[in-house]
Amino acid sequence: MIRRIAVLALLAGVVAGCPGKNLKSTVPESELAALSPEERGAIDAARGDVDLATQSVNSAKAEVTSAERAYDIAKEEVRKAKAGVAIAETNYKSSQEGGNADELLQARDQKARAQSVLHSSKVEQEHQSAVVSLTKAKLAEAEAWLTHSRSKVELEKARAIHRKSGDSSPEAQQKLADFEDQAAKANRNHANKRIATAKAQKTADQARDKSEAARAAIPAG
Repeated sequence: MIRRIAVLALLAGVVAGCPGKNLKSTVPESELAALSPEERGAIDAARGDVDLATQSVNSAKAEVTSAERAYDIAKEEVRKAKAGVAIAETNYKSSQEGGNADELLQARDQKARAQSVLHSSKVEQEHQSAVVSLTKAKLAEAEAWLTHSRSKVELEKARAIHRKSGDSSPEAQQKLADFEDQAAKANRNHANKRIATAKAQKTADQARDKSEAARAAIPAG
């Protein structure tokens, strides 16, 4: 009975700051000392996924920063393009008053080009906005993967200790099921984030195509 109580307390343990951060069901690291290297195999493999997921999160954060910087540049290009349109319109009005046909045609063409540049700049800003949304979706996916990986570690720890204890009581089975449910929930959340990333990717691709088309339509100057 004492052994069963100890196992149940172990499987229900929650430790702040442990590798299972933000998880409800965790297993204290101190309880793994009794496991042999073979019994820890699945745990170590799951921890390898945590390392990969952590790298993915860090990479995704860098991508968000880079995308936000590109978006700011695109906003500045729109501002410059608006100023260019204002100048072109002023020059066009001046050429109308001047009465020189060649200057009028040239000013008209410059005005049309400035307006086309402005349109292209706005479309590119929309593209960069979509890229920001995409990188944030990738970050959310990476974070969901990290949570899922951590939940797998905790599940493998719980499984290893459950096998070691040999406790087949309903209480022990329920505690183990809690870890399995936690991992399954994290897996579903990760899958949902992957779907969201795919949608954001499609939107970004469409925005890129529109931007490229708008850029190609700018008259030669």
